[in-house]
Amino acid sequence: MEPNFDSTIPASEISDKIADLGRTAREQLDQGRFHAARALDSAAVKLEGKAESVAAADKAARALHHASGYLRDHDTEAMMLDFKQLVRHHPVEFLSAAVVTGYVIGRVLRGRPVI
Repeated sequence: MEPNFDSTIPASEISDKIADLGRTAREQLDQGRFHAARALDSAAVKLEGKAESVAAADKAARALHHASGYLRDHDTEAMMLDFKQLVRHHPVEFLSAAVVTGYVIGRVLRGRPVI
Protein backbone atom coordinates (compact mmCIF):
# COMPACT_ATOMS: atom_id res chain seq x y z
CA MET A 1 0.00 0.00 0.00
CA GLU A 2 1.45 3.38 -0.99
CA PRO A 3 1.41 6.35 1.42
CA ASN A 4 -1.28 8.93 0.71
CA PHE A 5 0.47 12.26 0.09
CA ASP A 6 -1.46 15.41 -0.72
CA SER A 7 0.39 16.69 -3.78
CA THR A 8 -1.76 19.83 -3.95
CA ILE A 9 0.19 21.54 -1.15
CA PRO A 10 3.09 23.54 -2.63
CA ALA A 11 6.59 22.80 -1.29
CA SER A 12 6.99 26.45 -0.26
CA GLU A 13 3.93 26.18 2.00
CA ILE A 14 5.32 23.04 3.61
CA SER A 15 8.65 24.79 4.10
CA ASP A 16 6.89 27.76 5.70
CA LYS A 17 4.98 25.48 8.07
CA ILE A 18 8.19 23.73 9.10
CA ALA A 19 9.86 27.10 9.70
CA ASP A 20 6.87 28.19 11.81
CA LEU A 21 7.14 25.01 13.89
CA GLY A 22 10.84 25.71 14.41
CA ARG A 23 10.13 29.27 15.54
CA THR A 24 7.41 28.05 17.90
CA ALA A 25 9.76 25.47 19.41
CA ARG A 26 12.49 28.07 19.89
CA GLU A 27 10.03 30.48 21.54
CA GLN A 28 8.91 27.75 23.94
CA LEU A 29 12.53 26.95 24.79
CA ASP A 30 13.21 30.61 25.44
CA GLN A 31 10.15 30.89 27.69
CA GLY A 32 11.36 27.84 29.63
CA ARG A 33 14.82 29.39 29.86
CA PHE A 34 13.42 32.55 31.47
CA HIS A 35 11.21 30.50 33.80
CA ALA A 36 14.27 28.51 34.91
CA ALA A 37 16.21 31.75 35.45
CA ARG A 38 13.44 33.11 37.70
CA ALA A 39 13.35 29.85 39.65
CA LEU A 40 17.12 29.97 40.19
CA ASP A 41 16.91 33.58 41.37
CA SER A 42 14.13 32.64 43.77
CA ALA A 43 16.15 29.74 45.18
CA ALA A 44 19.17 32.01 45.56
CA VAL A 45 17.17 34.58 47.50
CA LYS A 46 15.90 31.86 49.84
CA LEU A 47 19.45 30.64 50.45
CA GLU A 48 21.00 34.04 51.12
CA GLY A 49 21.71 34.67 54.77
CA LYS A 50 20.65 31.29 56.15
CA ALA A 51 21.87 30.94 59.74
CA GLU A 52 23.48 27.52 59.41
CA SER A 53 26.64 27.65 57.33
CA VAL A 54 26.19 31.17 56.03
CA ALA A 55 29.30 31.00 53.86
CA ALA A 56 28.10 27.87 52.01
CA ALA A 57 24.59 29.29 51.57
CA ASP A 58 25.97 32.56 50.22
CA LYS A 59 28.29 30.71 47.82
CA ALA A 60 25.38 28.61 46.57
CA ALA A 61 23.22 31.72 46.22
CA ARG A 62 25.91 33.47 44.15
CA ALA A 63 26.21 30.40 41.91
CA LEU A 64 22.43 30.32 41.42
CA HIS A 65 22.34 34.04 40.58
CA HIS A 66 25.20 33.49 38.11
CA ALA A 67 23.37 30.56 36.46
CA SER A 68 20.19 32.62 36.34
CA GLY A 69 21.99 35.48 34.60
CA TYR A 70 23.56 33.09 32.13
CA LEU A 71 20.16 31.63 31.22
CA ARG A 72 18.67 35.08 30.87
CA ASP A 73 21.52 36.49 28.75
CA HIS A 74 22.17 33.60 26.34
CA ASP A 75 19.85 32.20 23.71
CA THR A 76 19.69 28.48 22.95
CA GLU A 77 22.20 28.71 20.11
CA ALA A 78 24.76 30.46 22.32
CA MET A 79 24.24 27.88 25.06
CA MET A 80 24.78 25.01 22.61
CA LEU A 81 27.98 26.66 21.35
CA ASP A 82 29.20 27.07 24.95
CA PHE A 83 28.31 23.45 25.70
CA LYS A 84 30.20 22.18 22.64
CA GLN A 85 33.25 24.23 23.61
CA LEU A 86 33.09 22.92 27.17
CA VAL A 87 33.00 19.32 25.94
CA ARG A 88 35.88 19.92 23.52
CA HIS A 89 38.07 21.57 26.17
CA HIS A 90 37.24 19.14 29.01
CA PRO A 91 36.31 15.76 27.46
CA VAL A 92 37.46 13.60 30.39
CA GLU A 93 35.56 15.69 32.93
CA PHE A 94 32.46 15.68 30.72
CA LEU A 95 32.51 11.91 30.23
CA SER A 96 33.10 11.36 33.96
CA ALA A 97 30.16 13.58 34.83
CA ALA A 98 28.00 11.80 32.23
CA VAL A 99 28.85 8.38 33.69
CA VAL A 100 28.14 9.51 37.27
CA THR A 101 24.90 11.21 36.22
CA GLY A 102 23.78 8.09 34.34
CA TYR A 103 24.58 5.92 37.36
CA VAL A 104 22.63 8.17 39.74
CA ILE A 105 19.63 8.45 37.41
CA GLY A 106 19.63 4.68 36.90
CA ARG A 107 19.67 4.04 40.66
CA VAL A 108 16.91 6.58 41.29
CA LEU A 109 14.70 5.18 38.53
CA ARG A 110 15.09 1.68 39.92
CA GLY A 111 14.18 2.91 43.39
CA ARG A 112 17.51 1.93 44.90
CA PRO A 113 19.67 4.03 47.20
CA VAL A 114 22.22 6.09 45.28
CA ILE A 115 25.10 5.08 47.54
